[in-house]
Amino acid sequence: EDVRNEILQKMHICFLSDPAPIEQLVDSVMNPTPPKSLRISEIVTARSDFLCQGDNLFSLTSHAHTLKPETLAHGLTCVLSMLGVVPIIRAEKGGVAEKVGEVLADRLRADLYMGKIVQRSLISRPLLVLTDRRNNLSTAFRHPWTYRAMLFDVLGLKASSVEVTVRDKGTDRRIKYNLDEDADEFWRKHATSSFPEVASAIEEQLKTYLEEVAEVNKLGSDVSSDIASLPDLAKRKEMIDMHMNIATALLDEIKSRGLDELYRIEEDAEAGVVDWNAVMSVIKSDRGTKEDKLRLFLVCFLSGPPIGQADLDEYR
Repeated sequence: EDVRNEILQKMHICFLSDPAPIEQLVDSVMNPTPPKSLRISEIVTARSDFLCQGDNLFSLTSHAHTLKPETLAHGLTCVLSMLGVVPIIRAEKGGVAEKVGEVLADRLRADLYMGKIVQRSLISRPLLVLTDRRNNLSTAFRHPWTYRAMLFDVLGLKASSVEVTVRDKGTDRRIKYNLDEDADEFWRKHATSSFPEVASAIEEQLKTYLEEVAEVNKLGSDVSSDIASLPDLAKRKEMIDMHMNIATALLDEIKSRGLDELYRIEEDAEAGVVDWNAVMSVIKSDRGTKEDKLRLFLVCFLSGPPIGQADLDEYR
């Protein structure tokens, strides 16, 4: 619409996906009546069909979550293009992984030929291993016990943001927190820690903070070094409050849904030991959602020893 109305003298259009919908753009601009002049100076493709959630973590965007090898290969191509690397690809034979590897290899060869990928190193090439989820299907259903995974699974972490309910002066209110590895040292250090370790680390951070505040108050405000430390203390307190509120929200979910027990049973199942009496007890209890109970059964069924048809009918 801006192009048709000739609002700007020059326009640089950036598409986030590849291939870019050039034909749709031209059709919408030229029909029903073309503008007097086209002021489009440049059309580029960012190739950003993935979401980077940390230095060592990314996920493909929603449309690439389908099982089509072409869309999966496209998402991986975007990641590799951003990194500027052409990996050595090894894929499991006879499944989706092999097809994704073939399509990805063809795309990378074409991009290299057309100059869409500039390798940062011609000597060192990373190894990309593609395997099929069927080899470890139960992992997709397991209840996690590490900080970042629990935020995603329990509190709906999305694009590094999470929203929790905080009780303030007798009133519940929703607060949205943004988790940034670069700005948040605690998140960077404990994103992959277990929940008990995170809770202990928060307590330690709070204890250290209170000791430093007490020291500043004892020395008095006439000490210049202590005055300079006040903004840093305020920033740390904000970080501690954020993670304390998030951990409290997680703890509430753990208690109400019995997530600690679910994790314990599933952990034993992964080791090949399934207590079916405990599984049935959880299924019959009031704690946990229907989805929690179904996931528990699937993990135990897929990971543990086979069960008889009569027992299977009972769970149905």
